[in-house]
Amino acid sequence: DISFRNSKFFFPILVGFTFGVNVVLIILKGASGKKEELGTEDMIAAAKEGDIGPAAAIGGYFALGTAALVGLATPWLAKRALDNAEKIKNEIKPNEETKTPLEEPTAGKKIEMTTAEYIKQQ
Repeated sequence: DISFRNSKFFFPILVGFTFGVNVVLIILKGASGKKEELGTEDMIAAAKEGDIGPAAAIGGYFALGTAALVGLATPWLAKRALDNAEKIKNEIKPNEETKTPLEEPTAGKKIEMTTAEYIKQQ
């Protein structure tokens, strides 16, 4: 429960950061061939001199916007994930008596044992 709660908090931050970094890289590397058409020539010239501030500012705005949108969608996504997990849990009933065929390492013969028995054997 705690890890799921933490992931709901961290997911928008991670997606926003990733999107922001991608925007910065697209501005600096991907748009350098069409810098005049896209109006990024000042940013690319500044980056060549070591100042990535203008591109990072635009990337930061995109990161914040993306994080806000994903933050708004996260409760809905979390509810869907919980509903799907509940469906799967209800459909699959684990049976302790289910035997799993395993190969014996030395003889190559198949033996039948439960997963719990196999773990105890190890």
